[in-house]
Amino acid sequence: MATVHRRGYRFIAGVTDSEPRPERDGASERSPVGSGPTGGGFRYRGPAHLVGREPALDRLQRGIEAAWRGTRQIVFVTGEPGIGKTGVVGTFLERVTVDPRVWIAHGQCVETYGAPEPYLPVLDAFGRLCREGGGDWLVTLLRKHAPTWLAQMPWLLDRTDRDALQRELLGATRERMLREMAEAVEALTAEAPLVLVLEDLHWSDTATVDLVSLLARRQEPARLLLIGTYRPVDVIGSQHPLEHVRLELHTRGCSQELSLEPLSKAQVADYLRERFAGHAFPAELTRVINRRTEGNPLFMVSLVEDFVARGLIVIRDGRWKLHAVLEEVEIGVPENLREMIERRVRQLGEDERQVLAAGSVAGMEFSAASVAAALQRAPAKVEESCDELAHRYLFIRSLGAGEWPDGTVASRYRFVHALHRTGRSGLRRPGA
Repeated sequence: MATVHRRGYRFIAGVTDSEPRPERDGASERSPVGSGPTGGGFRYRGPAHLVGREPALDRLQRGIEAAWRGTRQIVFVTGEPGIGKTGVVGTFLERVTVDPRVWIAHGQCVETYGAPEPYLPVLDAFGRLCREGGGDWLVTLLRKHAPTWLAQMPWLLDRTDRDALQRELLGATRERMLREMAEAVEALTAEAPLVLVLEDLHWSDTATVDLVSLLARRQEPARLLLIGTYRPVDVIGSQHPLEHVRLELHTRGCSQELSLEPLSKAQVADYLRERFAGHAFPAELTRVINRRTEGNPLFMVSLVEDFVARGLIVIRDGRWKLHAVLEEVEIGVPENLREMIERRVRQLGEDERQVLAAGSVAGMEFSAASVAAALQRAPAKVEESCDELAHRYLFIRSLGAGEWPDGTVASRYRFVHALHRTGRSGLRRPGA
């Protein structure tokens, strides 16, 4: 196992620990980089079978190389729920950890039902860094360059230092916190890169978005690679300030977006070969899985594991085989996916649920005119609901206008995933 020290961490999958590392004797002004391994640590682990994501990993690798040269990098990894953002980032971090000089800080935004705590994912990330090996040096750096941040992590100080710091910072503003963290990041990265990962920014607070914007715009050199993940559907649907900041940073050339696309049929076949080495599946199984999941990695993995649990895929005579007719794998929705779909459906309005339910009766594709007839509503109203759902990337996408045999022109739509249509999604059928 490669030794990893001086870094934050998050439990993406299994972890391996070893002997506790010795404490350093005091903290100097010089970063403790290049000193080589000093003991055990944690190692990031990506998914066991990651396919089709080498271009994304290559892009992140170019990011860390640019960071080493002193050019700050802001990369947003985006995509629909289940597309594999966390898997890509986890695999990249697993590769980066082979170099013990690199600082890695990992923060997680969480969905809340009240006002989120300002800077929560950044405090989470730096709090973990300070508790790792080399943390004493980092606490000293924060005390000098970002005391308002250190005050938010009082468990890192003894009582005397904590009380003194609180008195010193009376009346400190959020704007001061922004400036201090920008200075601290530049001091921290004077000799080695910092990879700062902020996951699920669609749930982030406004202060965190402001900090991302500031770190991206600063002109001073910094060995910084900031990776932010988010779901466009949640950013657009909630009018989150991240959307405005992202567009402005992209326009100014201060950030890049790494949008993860669904897996192709060939990549689904690659996954089956890796997951079931030496299998004897019919070629048609790949097509069925790809069609049902539309290449969504989470849907694909969940569906395949459901096949195994239901005994539709078994190992016989040392080889994995399909122990069912293809029609059997065409039906059923794994419980975890059903719950996820139902949760998103519950966030819709009643009118939107009824429109989707009527559309699902027609098939994967449907016309606004047919839904309007089924619901006895004005076609313009139905089109308005469908266009809003498509704009927010919720369940359907627009296919443009289509003409009926009688000359009627109406917009057409398609469900993004077959599982959205066929799952027990909580959609209320017309007349139910």
